[in-house]
Amino acid sequence: MANLPRLFAFPGSITEENDNVAGTVAWILWNNRNNWVWNGVKELAKVLATRALHMVGEWCELNVLQQQNSASGTIVTASQWQKPRDGWSTCNIDASFYEDLGLTGGGWCVRNAQGRFVAAGTNLIHQKLATIEGEGMAILDALHEAIARGWTNIVFESDSKIVVDAIHANHNGVSEFSSMISYIELLLQCNSSFE
Repeated sequence: MANLPRLFAFPGSITEENDNVAGTVAWILWNNRNNWVWNGVKELAKVLATRALHMVGEWCELNVLQQQNSASGTIVTASQWQKPRDGWSTCNIDASFYEDLGLTGGGWCVRNAQGRFVAAGTNLIHQKLATIEGEGMAILDALHEAIARGWTNIVFESDSKIVVDAIHANHNGVSEFSSMISYIELLLQCNSSFE
C-alpha cells in the first residue's frame, strides 16, 4: 500500500492512454490480490499484463466507435414505440441504477404488432454495475425470458446505443463486457426469429 501513491504520481506529460493503462493495471492487480486472499487463486503477471492491455484496447475501440457514431450525424430521437411488422412483437429493454443502494435493475416489456401488452419483467441485481454492463444485463435477462417462454418473432430494442453498436460490431475481447456481448450475439444467432 505504501507504493500506491507513487503509482498515481505521474508527471503531467503522461498521455491519456498511459493513464488508462495505469488505472487498468492497478484495478487488475487489486482484483488479483483479492482473488489470492479470498479464493486462493493467483494469476501470473504476464497473464495480468496481457489482460490489462486487451481491456484498454477494447475500451479505446469502443470510445472510437462511439465518437465515430456521434460524428457521423446520427440523431437519436425521442423514444416512441413503433409497430413491428405483422406477426412480430417488440421487446423494449432498459436498465435502472440505484447508486446509493448499490443496486442495478433491468426491465423489459413485450407488445405485439397491435401494440397490446403481452408480458413484462424486472430484475434487480445486488451489485453496482457500469451503465453499459447494466444495459447488457437487461438485454440478457429479456433474451433468457423469451427463450424460456418459447417466444419467436421478437425484435429486441434498447436505448443504449453503445451496447447495440457493440452487438452489431462483432467484436471479440477478454473483458467481462466483451464476454457478455459475445453471449448476447450467440443467443441471437441461436434464435433466428430474434432481432
